[in-house]
Amino acid sequence: MRILWACAAVGALALSGCDDGRLDLQLTDAPYTDASSVLVTITGVELKSVDKGWQRFEFATPLRVDLLALNGGKTQSLLSNESVPSGDYDAVRLLLRTADDSTADAYVRLRTGETLPLYVADDSDDRLTLASDFSVDDVDNTALTLDVDLRRALLKPTDAKPDVYRLVSALRLVDNNKTGTLSGTVSALGSGCVPAVYVYEGEVTPDDIGGSGAQPLTSATVTTSGGGSFTVAFLPDGRYTAALTCQADEDDPARNDSVDFSDTVRFDIDRRQTTTIRF
Repeated sequence: MRILWACAAVGALALSGCDDGRLDLQLTDAPYTDASSVLVTITGVELKSVDKGWQRFEFATPLRVDLLALNGGKTQSLLSNESVPSGDYDAVRLLLRTADDSTADAYVRLRTGETLPLYVADDSDDRLTLASDFSVDDVDNTALTLDVDLRRALLKPTDAKPDVYRLVSALRLVDNNKTGTLSGTVSALGSGCVPAVYVYEGEVTPDDIGGSGAQPLTSATVTTSGGGSFTVAFLPDGRYTAALTCQADEDDPARNDSVDFSDTVRFDIDRRQTTTIRF
């Protein structure tokens, strides 16, 4: 993919000072229960250098990405071995086309077959921004993954806007070299169960998204064909709590819902390793 590069900081910057490091940036997604497709059109990426301000990378050809295809460790490359100014950074942005441009550029296709337009934030913005610190040096290639948490990011239609989905900034950025993977199985899923596994940092009592208690870092859909299984990738090393629910379709991020968790497991993640658990 050809990238059009521009330094977007205030004032003129010499191009010779802007290509000191190499960066790989990829996109992944935590799943969403009610939809079969969540399509976005990404036109570029911006990175905020502490010293040089916003650095913009515009794609020569916009990327049409179904976010629901990017879970369980699957990714979409955004920048590959790209030259960027070395130094410290504190924010990243996804530049998007919304349904204002064309419904085909951004939409949510429900499992019922209905397709609804997808807007960003307050319906007038065209980007998702995450404040997150990272560094790029002039020796090693920096490899990062930007994770969109659709369970938290995708807001359902409201009474005021009954035919529109909205996408808000529910993102996390991780260093690929400092993460591991969780793999698991579920022994039994009852009739009517809509399963998901929520993952929390530390040893906590799980709560729903939007609740007053501990909030999940990310989540995974449980595959029911051939036995229940799930994968959660790009977890920084540390101690975690995993919680199983059969009410994934009842968790609205805009509300404090009464979502029950049938089982919890404590586990540790070590970088570049896969940890296996069982419910």
